[in-house]
Amino acid sequence: MNAWVLAKELEHIAERSGDPGVERVCELVRTHYAYPVDSVLIAPDLDVLGHVNVQDARALDPRGYLGFLREGLAKARGEPPPGDEPPAHPHAGGRPMPPPLRLTPESPSGSLLDLVRRATTGGPALRFFAIDATAFEGPIEIELEVRVDGGDLPGRFELCAAPDDDPGLMSPVATLAQVAPGATDRVSYAFRKGALFGLAVMPAPGVTEGEPSAFLATLTVRAR
Repeated sequence: MNAWVLAKELEHIAERSGDPGVERVCELVRTHYAYPVDSVLIAPDLDVLGHVNVQDARALDPRGYLGFLREGLAKARGEPPPGDEPPAHPHAGGRPMPPPLRLTPESPSGSLLDLVRRATTGGPALRFFAIDATAFEGPIEIELEVRVDGGDLPGRFELCAAPDDDPGLMSPVATLAQVAPGATDRVSYAFRKGALFGLAVMPAPGVTEGEPSAFLATLTVRAR
């Protein structure tokens, strides 16, 4: 059975269900989830057979993702993993995840230049950029400024962070819901300390057609 669920809804689903089995499934999905999208395989006996993040090379390659599914099925059946699956290629079916943008007290500002793309059969619409601000010790504020140019697609930009006690559960904390081509917008958010953050980029809600738009996202960290 294939199901889609938002990570932020897992706790509410478990509370409303009153079913220990549903509560356990929600717990397993949350434990094995990594932002922004994770595929988690769970057997009928609630054994986790594997999971893969959408930004992993294996998820971006259709052959690699098929191998991931076949391995889970073999594990559920108690069979040895298939050995004839072609290896995943980081450029097949999508683009590799870029290295983190590192911000430090000596270099507190940095930029990301890329495209807002609609979803195609060759890859997902969502693009995720890691931001390393672990070098900052005290309370900080991150400002995100975005300029979109060219193309037809307005973009949605989500600044993401994780709670201190669960660094794997990253979720949006500040959002620019719609930045149109030719426009600039900005948002700021305060944090208790420096950490690993993220920027999720996707077309604005309701937009499915259009030529890719270029964006320049500038992130600046300031001490508070």
